[in-house]
Amino acid sequence: MSEENKIPSIAPLHYKYPSIAAEDMPEVEDAILDEKGIMFIPSSKFTLFPITFKNEEIEAFEVLFFHRLLKRNYGYPSDIEWKEIKRETQGDENLIHIKATGIGKEWKYYVRTPSGGIIRIGTEKLHSVLKIFHVLPEGVSEPNEKQIKEGEKFVSDLLMEATRLKGQILNPRKEFEEGEGTQLYLLDNVFRRNYGSAELMLEDADEYEDTNYAEYQKYLQNIYDMEEDSEKTALIDKYLAGLGMFYRSIIIHYFMAFEGFVNLLYHSFGKKELKQLKDPPGEQRLDIEMKVLLMPGLCNGFKNEMVSPDSEIFKNFKQLKNYRNEIFHSKIVDSLKHVAFVQDGFLYTVHMEREKRGSLFPSAGKTLQKEDALKVKSLVDNLIEEILNNMNEESSELVKKFILTGLTLPFWKDDTGQIRFGKSGIEDPNSIQEIRDS
Repeated sequence: MSEENKIPSIAPLHYKYPSIAAEDMPEVEDAILDEKGIMFIPSSKFTLFPITFKNEEIEAFEVLFFHRLLKRNYGYPSDIEWKEIKRETQGDENLIHIKATGIGKEWKYYVRTPSGGIIRIGTEKLHSVLKIFHVLPEGVSEPNEKQIKEGEKFVSDLLMEATRLKGQILNPRKEFEEGEGTQLYLLDNVFRRNYGSAELMLEDADEYEDTNYAEYQKYLQNIYDMEEDSEKTALIDKYLAGLGMFYRSIIIHYFMAFEGFVNLLYHSFGKKELKQLKDPPGEQRLDIEMKVLLMPGLCNGFKNEMVSPDSEIFKNFKQLKNYRNEIFHSKIVDSLKHVAFVQDGFLYTVHMEREKRGSLFPSAGKTLQKEDALKVKSLVDNLIEEILNNMNEESSELVKKFILTGLTLPFWKDDTGQIRFGKSGIEDPNSIQEIRDS
């Protein structure tokens, strides 16, 4: 037995419920379900009766977790079903060597209970679902009371062991960050989701904004025709506060889309030596301006220098970043409307919004208009176009095909351990079986 498959000295399930080799079990053929959902084998070799005790608790764990847990207790599964994906014939007329490569489809463990009963724990639906069954003798369709209790005890013991080892044998986030065993992973395309959300809101924003403004005007006109009415005043304030909120949300989503776009480029094209650092530049809290400016030097796939910091498009982008910060951080100094000063006995009132003259955006507290949202859309589109123009053709096409259009982004690890972007994935060599026939 290899070290990898060696059963630890502490393996509670192994000692309580010893495993049964596949060759000691009757041959399993395709099964059918009766009206009660009980699985019968047509050949009448044996009957599989589902154990649903604490099923929700079982389903709370990943199937991969139980794969590792049972391997820790029993070694390799009692039975493995493989799906052949490639077959090669080698040799000459005297000796023919057939090499078949496959990937794991389903796995099963057979264990014996204290009374001699048999329980099967294994996967279905391409190892995406875990199922536990009583394995009953030919002609027996249901377990007796003792077998039911033993089945429930097995599930309880399995969950107890799972709880004890939770976080030890499967920690997806930690393993992903350390690259342990990760062969393929999919990322949610934050750029496409935020950009798509902004586009959808922009389609209907005018209608919603007009409705809010009409309500504000209605109560504003009525308030002058009556004595002080706190309820009407509250309604005026309610709709006044909401004016421009859809355009503000659109602007925020466009900015988040661009920020996500930049982060995805760093993850997809970041240079290998930088990704190996403890804190890769693309993952650090680098200023978004620096990420854009340093992209050609820190990422593969670029042919020219990036946007000049003195260019109009970059200056506008800085304004957008500052505007986003005003909205997100809500600093007091950014909320100033008027400031009164006394100078030599004279009282002066300074309108802070005058500072915004010539700026791409109004102050954060001012009601926004549709043209403000369209300015941001245009700026984000131009920035993305500028970045794509500075990429080589192959990299640019990958970005257009996946980042600009797809909702999910695929990444896979090649034979050298390098993360690649844009493929549908390859089989994990640790789950590949080679079958040799001579």
